[in-house]
Amino acid sequence: MGIFKGNRASQRSEQELFRNNKEDVTTLNSKVLVAISGVLTLVFLILIVIAMIVPSYHMMLIPYVVITALLGLMFFISKMFKGVQPVFLLYTVFIMLFAYSITTSCFVISNEICVTVVLVIMMMPIFILDKSARVNATVICLTGIYLIPVMIFKSELLALDELVDTIIVLLIGLILGGFFRQMRLENFELRRLGDLREMIDQLTGLFSRRKLFNTFKEAENINSEQRYYAAAMIDVDHFKSYNDTYGHQVGDKCLEEIGRCFRKAAKKYPVTFYRYGGEEFAVLFERDGKTDPFSICRELNENVSSLRIENGDNEVGRVTISIGLTFIGIDEETKFERWIYQADSALYSAKAKGRNRTVIYEDDGRQIRMSFRTR
Repeated sequence: MGIFKGNRASQRSEQELFRNNKEDVTTLNSKVLVAISGVLTLVFLILIVIAMIVPSYHMMLIPYVVITALLGLMFFISKMFKGVQPVFLLYTVFIMLFAYSITTSCFVISNEICVTVVLVIMMMPIFILDKSARVNATVICLTGIYLIPVMIFKSELLALDELVDTIIVLLIGLILGGFFRQMRLENFELRRLGDLREMIDQLTGLFSRRKLFNTFKEAENINSEQRYYAAAMIDVDHFKSYNDTYGHQVGDKCLEEIGRCFRKAAKKYPVTFYRYGGEEFAVLFERDGKTDPFSICRELNENVSSLRIENGDNEVGRVTISIGLTFIGIDEETKFERWIYQADSALYSAKAKGRNRTVIYEDDGRQIRMSFRTR
């Protein structure tokens, strides 16, 4: 599959990287928010104690209390409300730090350069994982807002020094921020492509067995009995002897053709195919009220047979498939492993009755309610 050739992560645009890895970006921003808000809350609690003890800091007591309360609120929101976008809360935290820097620089240590704003300017583009245009524009705008009162309230020489230092730190922050941003996004993309490789079977182009069990896990978490209402297991008839007779390369070509046939069916019907292992496949049928799983399975029997892939070990002279089908009741106790077991039992029955057919599983274990055999 072409999407897996070479390292494509560095070739993708930033917008595409953000779109492809939205969940990972949100998770990282959430972790950064929790860490920053938690650490800063602790720091400002210490500053409150200092402001209560040291007379020269008394005037900062109220700002410290306000900032501590707001940081605590950010921490609480980030932990309790998962639907809130953490990146906007991160912007809020840094805006509060800029406001604190302006207050400190211009009214508390007006005769010195403020170290806090230097740290904030450098950290903001590095810590916030957001689109470059937005995060850069924000930090530049806030830096400009900070420099206005600096030029007004500080001496000309000190203001000039702080202006130069701030611009230098701003440039360093923007460069480092761009570097770390791109590196994180490319790492996310490489991991996504790696996961995708494991979720897609390279030979057939179908989903893999791992993807099937991940689907089971996700579906059980959201009580997905309402979504899937049938499952099937498919096996290529006499495939072991086919491999022995024609060779493994020809066998791979056969599976590739069958995979292409299944992918066409997946575009036509609300079904998902998985390569379960070797020549065995699993199918999940989504509930849509229109399609009949048995009719789809019958069509699959016909379509694979109509490929007319030669197989001298098969009595019909070509490659065929056997299918075991089970219908899923809306039952909270039903487990996906049980569905696979039922479909596999029906598949065993289809093979026992001559192969090249579909068999439907029955709860009483008789396993034959309806069957089909291609001519």
